[in-house]
Order: sequence, then structure tokens, then C-alpha cells
Amino acid sequence: RRLVESIDYRALEFRIDPPALRKSSPLKIDLSGIAKGYGVDRITELLQGADCANYLVDIGGEIRVNGVNRSGKAWQVGIEVPDNSTRIHTKIPLRRGALATTGDYRNFRTYDNQIYTHVIDAKTGYPVEHSLSSVTVHMPTAIEADAYATAFFVLGENDGLRLAVENDLAVLFLIWRESRRTYESLMTPKMEQLIETTSLVDEGETS
Repeated sequence: RRLVESIDYRALEFRIDPPALRKSSPLKIDLSGIAKGYGVDRITELLQGADCANYLVDIGGEIRVNGVNRSGKAWQVGIEVPDNSTRIHTKIPLRRGALATTGDYRNFRTYDNQIYTHVIDAKTGYPVEHSLSSVTVHMPTAIEADAYATAFFVLGENDGLRLAVENDLAVLFLIWRESRRTYESLMTPKMEQLIETTSLVDEGETS
């Protein structure tokens, strides 16, 4: 409760040119939520600077691609079933852009037989509690995808899906349905279009 009182993004002001930050109250900034995405983008910049046209960069599940794979087709990025089984739930074909996934199935703690995820809701100060198990987001850069995936996971399936659709973003939600003991997938229209369009391109090339 004490820490929640100090959370306020409005206490941080920034200027781009010249670059500067100013805090109007005691504040700590933790960028670990987008660090992997940032790393992927920096490596991508190096590859682009070396005129590399076809690549896939992956740091801990944050991925950015361009071009085609060794078979001359779109890169096939597998989205895992969020149960640590390493089974693939959905394959997303990509020729450019980034994918990032946030979920509750790898980093968690068990205390008094209760599982707590590593993703914290800034409004409550506690780990999120809902049926949403993972969120995968496609964006031009990995740092954007990384940030959006975390935000949508905190929001949950209803508010997250609504915001994703309103902003025309490509997002895949995997939700655990206890009554059916299975995972339900929800895709935004933009994600459905991404998968269908890329798949049709590859089918056209091989026909």
C-alpha cells in the first residue's frame, strides 16, 4: 500500500531535444519490462547496418524478423501453449516486424498453495488475477510489442481486447477456461489479417 502511493507516471517529465528527464516527486524507473525488446531492436539495427536482408532475432521470446527463412518462406513463429509443456498453440508467419509475449506460466511464485504471477498491476500493487494466460502482440519494433504485451496482460481479456481492437492492433489472447479445462484463443481482426495475408503470399509462391 505504501509503494502504490508513489506510483504516478505524471511525476516524470521528459524532453526529447535536447534529451532530459525531470522527476517532480521521489520516483524510481524500472525498464526491465521492455529491456529484452530494446535489446532485440539494437541487434536488428546492427544487422540492417550490415545489409542483412533476412534475419530472425530472439531474446527470451521477444522476436523481430525480416525477409524470409532458409526455405524462402515467411518465418514461422510458434506461440506456446501457456502451460510449460513447450507445445505450440499457434504459428504466426512473419516477413517483417516484431512479436512479444507476456504470460503467467514461466515466472511465478507459489505461496500457501496460491500461485502469484510476476506481472504486477500498478493500480493495486499486487500480481494480476484473471484467467488470461498469455498475450502476444505484433508491432513494427520489439520494444513496442514488449510494452503492449505487458499492458494488455495487466488489463485482462475484456479491457485488453477492447483496447487492442479500438487501436487496430494485431494481438492474440490465450485464456484458461476452467470449466472446460482448456485454453481459448481470441484474436483481433488485425492479427487474423496478418496470419491470413502472410500465409496466402507463401501459398502463392509455391503454387
